[in-house]
Parts: sequence; C-alpha cells; structure tokens
Amino acid sequence: MKEEIFGDIGDFLPVIIDGIRLTLGIQHTFEADHIAAVLRSHTLIQFKK
Repeated sequence: MKEEIFGDIGDFLPVIIDGIRLTLGIQHTFEADHIAAVLRSHTLIQFKK
C-alpha cells in the first residue's frame, strides 16, 4: 500500500515542484523591493525616450 502511494507521488513530483516554484515566484513578485525595482526600471526607460 505504501509503495503504491509513494509511486503515485513520484509520478506527480514534477508537478508538485513546479507548483511550489510558482507559489514562491508569485510571492516574490509582490514583495516591495521587487515592485520598486520594476517601477524604477520602467521610469528610467520612459525618461530616456
């Protein structure tokens, strides 16, 4: 029984890892320092035009 459960988890492991990476990426996207860096970069690009 345990082997079947672990076998099924092994099949979905890439999906589980990708889900964790996506969650962490979305969390990082909305951190204040990241938003400030993106806004500053956007402002500099607009200023150079």
